[in-house]
Amino acid sequence: MPPPTTKSWLMVCLIIVLLSATTLATAQEAAKPNETDEENEVLEAPNAAGAMLADAFLLRPLGLAATVLGTAVFIVTLPFSLPTRSADDAAEVLVVKPAKYTFARPLGEVEP
Repeated sequence: MPPPTTKSWLMVCLIIVLLSATTLATAQEAAKPNETDEENEVLEAPNAAGAMLADAFLLRPLGLAATVLGTAVFIVTLPFSLPTRSADDAAEVLVVKPAKYTFARPLGEVEP
């Protein structure tokens, strides 16, 4: 199998960007307030599945990357945060919050 060319990598990146933009647009549409009919009955949000897809394929991987990167930064800065007794605060901000956002919230719920 020949090595991938620059054009093929560019095409793959373009497809990923287009899919991400489509997913984000769907998630924004789902985040709009519910429409009401003439009798003031609330209709269901039509794009709840879109919000879940955007969360599953965009926000969760980004949250996982933030958790891994935050853990690496926490470990690198540990020699500086231990003497100042701020390691707990650093761990909370760099590791725990991204991990909770990624693994502890319901699918499709964007707000923490």
